[in-house]
Amino acid sequence: MVMMRRMVKPQYFHFGMELLDRSVFHAYCQLTYLGITPARSTRNLHMLVQTQLILFIISVSLAVTNSWEDNCQTHLTDVEIVKDLSIELNGQQVMVNCIGRIRVHKCEGTCESKVTPSVLHHPGFNKECRCCRESRLVRRRVVLDECFFEGERVPRLSPTADIEGLEGCACFQCAN
Repeated sequence: MVMMRRMVKPQYFHFGMELLDRSVFHAYCQLTYLGITPARSTRNLHMLVQTQLILFIISVSLAVTNSWEDNCQTHLTDVEIVKDLSIELNGQQVMVNCIGRIRVHKCEGTCESKVTPSVLHHPGFNKECRCCRESRLVRRRVVLDECFFEGERVPRLSPTADIEGLEGCACFQCAN
């Protein structure tokens, strides 16, 4: 059995003194509509269409193969809070160094980010960057239970310090 293919006559459009096929003319019109003035030669327009096609194929293949998932988690860690205080000790105003230990949360992990080709964004790519960071903050009071003056521990002194701690983590749009 012989298969017959019907030949479709391509449509051409006048472009200055040259004729353009429909796909190249369509790409030219899209760029002009977006305010981009492509070079006025068919060779450059053909290269532009080929570049757009290659970028589209790359973005589709990346979308299919990209299997990243958000993995932003809250973890516990121990920290020391250090604060210098001015107190009265033995009738004199002195500076003491106070230390308190506390267990706090930290954010750790990865978030999906991507860069895709785009004729709408300069310089030809749309960047969507996301970061693992704090989602909820709380104020906490820390007791500074060890204070020192000139290397000696100061007894019966337990000042406090207020800190901002995080309670949760999530993926958010990165700031530029």
